[in-house]
Order: sequence, then structure tokens, then C-alpha cells
Amino acid sequence: MEILSWGGLTLAIDSAQRATFTDWQRKASYKTETKENGTSWPKTSNKGPELGTISLNVLLMRRMGVDVRATLDGWISACNSGRADVLKVGGARIGQNKWQLRSVEEKDVIFDAGIKPAQALMSVTFQEYYAGGTSSSSSGSKKTGSSGGKSTSSKQTSSSKTPKPVTESKPASSASGVDITQKYNELKKQSSSSKFQTTAMR
Repeated sequence: MEILSWGGLTLAIDSAQRATFTDWQRKASYKTETKENGTSWPKTSNKGPELGTISLNVLLMRRMGVDVRATLDGWISACNSGRADVLKVGGARIGQNKWQLRSVEEKDVIFDAGIKPAQALMSVTFQEYYAGGTSSSSSGSKKTGSSGGKSTSSKQTSSSKTPKPVTESKPASSASGVDITQKYNELKKQSSSSKFQTTAMR
């Protein structure tokens, strides 16, 4: 009967071997933060659940059909791999997340005459593994400055005007159509001529 399984490693009790665990401990905790707000009661801010941990001991005995050295080396190798996998106890999954084997400790080792471990206590620790969710980009983001892949330009507020050529001003004319300036010049000439004649007669 399978007692515990994780990533291909198993602890089982059957006709060939007997390997089970003791001192099972599981810890779950929730992270909070306390802030002073100037009153008698500080404010508590919830942060979220922390990663859970599981620790247990396994007594490995050769007389129970267990290869002590091979079992220890196999669990240590799995710990060094850093992989995470589903943890099951009695066929039931533990937690919603996978678990990472964080530490393996061998102690209380009893060696035989050939200096081979005949018995050892293996202590293992698992930690909950959470890789985090994938962030999806917002599909409702607004697009500015374009319409159908083409950029749109703002309308001109003032239309450009072609400057008109400067024209020479014409002399003012009277209502009867007579050129006033020309008439003035003629009178001026006549006045000068009459003055010249008067001087000559004297």
C-alpha cells in the first residue's frame, strides 16, 4: 500500500518493504502588516497567504526490506533538482499547488560491519510552490491618433490665404470725371506764366 508519493518517490508498506513516516507537521500562515495610525488601535493590512510547509521523518531499516543508502541518495538527488510536483498522502492530493522538496537530512545512522547503513532516520521538508499567474494584457485599451490603422490629422482651424498683389493707387477724381490733380497742375502752370509776363512788362 502506497503511503506517500511525490515526483516518482514513494513510501509504501507491502510484502517487500515497510517504509512509512512519523512526526508529520504541516504549517499554513497568512501575512499581514500592522501600521500605526495615530489611534489606540493600529491598522492591520492584509497581504495574503504565505507558502505552506510540510515536514516529516522516515525511519529506513534494511531489515524491513529498504535499501537505506539508495533511498537516501534518491531523495537527496530529487531535492537538488529543484523540481516541484504533486504531493499525495494515502492517494489524496495535498493542497491545490505543487510542492518543492526543500531539504533532506539523514541522521541517527547505524552502520553494519561492512560500514554500510543498516538503519537511518531521514527528515524531509516540503514547501508549497507557486509560480504565479500569467498577466494578460488589457484587450480594451484605447487607440489614439489612428483609425483603421491609418493616422488621422486634425482639421485646420484657419485656411491659408494667397496674398493679394499690391496695386498702385489712382489719383482721386471728382464726381464729374475730371482729374482733380491734373486740373490743379494746369492752374499752377497758368499762374506761373502770368507772373512771368507781369515781370517782363515792368
